[in-house]
Amino acid sequence: MINRLLKMIIVFIIILTLTTGCWDRVEINERLFIMSVAMDLYKDEDENGEGRKTKKPSENKFTMTYVMPNFENIQTKTTGKSPKVKHVLKTVAKNPYEGSRQVSSKATGNTFFKHMKVAVMGLDVTKNPIYFRQMIDALNRQDDITRKLELFVAEGRGDEIVEANPKIQPLVASYLQDLTEKPKVTSTYIPQNLEEVVASLKTSKTALIPKVTVSSAKDEVKVEGSALIKDYKFIDWLGVKETRAVSILKKKSNNDIFNVIHKNITIPYITHDIHVFRNLRIEDDKIVMDIKVTTEGGTSEYILNGKPELSNDNFLKELEKKAEQVIKGEIDYTLNKLQKELNTDVVGIGDYISKFEPKLWKEIKNDWDHIFPEVKINVSVDARFRRTGSIK
Repeated sequence: MINRLLKMIIVFIIILTLTTGCWDRVEINERLFIMSVAMDLYKDEDENGEGRKTKKPSENKFTMTYVMPNFENIQTKTTGKSPKVKHVLKTVAKNPYEGSRQVSSKATGNTFFKHMKVAVMGLDVTKNPIYFRQMIDALNRQDDITRKLELFVAEGRGDEIVEANPKIQPLVASYLQDLTEKPKVTSTYIPQNLEEVVASLKTSKTALIPKVTVSSAKDEVKVEGSALIKDYKFIDWLGVKETRAVSILKKKSNNDIFNVIHKNITIPYITHDIHVFRNLRIEDDKIVMDIKVTTEGGTSEYILNGKPELSNDNFLKELEKKAEQVIKGEIDYTLNKLQKELNTDVVGIGDYISKFEPKLWKEIKNDWDHIFPEVKINVSVDARFRRTGSIK
């Protein structure tokens, strides 16, 4: 009896060893690693050969462009003309999910989306709130796409960005990802991933997404400025200085460069520490927000044998005042544009009220679009020069 039981156990163990393992395993060389996706409105051709946008709801189609690295050419040194370092797959679909499935069915290997790092939306997509919401929702719901996916808005079409061949890094996805991950010298843009954009849209129905452009020769990709989103659609572009001002007010900026002019000499004020303090009060039945910005930094450039010297305390105080004027001017200009022209609270005034004055926010939140332009915002800046380089 014992021998029989022992034999059964041995047979059972053998069966287990034969049936366990990665039964759904896919060899790595059979995977197609999708690195980036571009999402545009589909344009077909009319009888004159000119593109026209589909107008009927049943024809609302998207052009989905997926890019994956060509590992063979990346790893192999080739001579002659530049090797093709990426594969591009395009498809037209009525919704983003259908597009991803169509690409999977067209590809010769197994498409793998979990390593996708970058999504670029064409401007046409962001101008339509339904299309924009559809795109964001599709990215957010797919469990094989990371929530850390970096988002960008193209000045034109998104496929022109991901299909470009930058001289620095031919793989646009890797180039854009590197830009978002490396320590920033200036706040010319504010990196935004899928998770951050979804959270911002949920709380305030606004978002700021980096703007990306490509040169006419398709050999240079640049990220500068931002696409301003309100109520799930594109409102306007914010320039570099406006984006920097928003970055400061949202406490996302520490390192930056502000140019201070002294007797026709441009002196860079290089910040390495920026703090923002806010205080809300009611004055004559009007909401007043006091914002104080403190900065510390220095300069690494002046003029050889310049007078007065940077070691002169009075001269440094003069430079500090000029730096304060420059920073305050940029912030005041941006706030005025956001309040009076765009009526878009992307700097978090409403968010601050909801957190620290919840009773007040409960009273005004439904009418915030009318109240925000009338909020009085007082900005003060305190700049300090701490470093002046290795010489006087």
